Amino acid sequence: MVACIRNNDSYSYGKSKCCFGQNVGRGQSVSIRLRLSGLFLHKSGELNATELSNVEEHHIKLILKESFHGVADEYISSLMSFEDEHGILSIQTMIYERTDTFEFRHPAVLPAGNPIVLRLVYRFHAQFNQVETQDLLSLLREKFWILRGRRSVCCGVQRCTICRRFADGNVNQGMSPLPEYRVGIAAAFEVIGVDIADRLKGLKHGYAVYRVVNLELVTSLSTEAFIRAVRSFIARRGHSAVICNDNGTNFVSTKNTFSTLDWKKIY
Repeated sequence: MVACIRNNDSYSYGKSKCCFGQNVGRGQSVSIRLRLSGLFLHKSGELNATELSNVEEHHIKLILKESFHGVADEYISSLMSFEDEHGILSIQTMIYERTDTFEFRHPAVLPAGNPIVLRLVYRFHAQFNQVETQDLLSLLREKFWILRGRRSVCCGVQRCTICRRFADGNVNQGMSPLPEYRVGIAAAFEVIGVDIADRLKGLKHGYAVYRVVNLELVTSLSTEAFIRAVRSFIARRGHSAVICNDNGTNFVSTKNTFSTLDWKKIY
């Protein structure tokens, strides 16, 4: 957790980047290079670990000062809270006898709904590869104890565009209605679909209204062989009103051949 910037939406330090677009309550906004009573050691270059730790401690104090009224505050009175040597309200957990860091054994108390706290939640969420709510809450509690933690975590990760993208359900395309010639009353093989099987070299005529199939053998996949197979089919089954097919080269070539004919003279 680092400084909040009001006029500058983002700043970078080293290889990391933090963004705080919202303002802290009561107009508290701190630039990363302001002189805050000797808070920073230098005024140029990359931030070091000491500076980041000082900034984090400073903002925790600001949040606690605005949100709580000491250890006796009604919101944290039941949490066995105490004020550590740095003036930060912390919690005495059940593992305080463990040999570990002070922050792990006594996490700092943070209020729910604070803009900087929500930014902190989002930073942890992005840093640990968009972890789920329970895992993110466990990671945060290694250093911070956020009141109403689960709700705060959910509010903090709502702005994550990556999670929104993967949380959206699959788009289910509704079935389109069948065309009129597929549902109307027609004789057998009046409306058909045509396809050629490559390996068998056979022409299949399927009726588009009823489940009827007619097979014709062809010698090749050429346009001439297809036209001969269609003539054989018409001689056996009669003329069809509608013939449906895909964009196969022999089908397209047949269409182009028929388009050059003068059908008025033929009929």
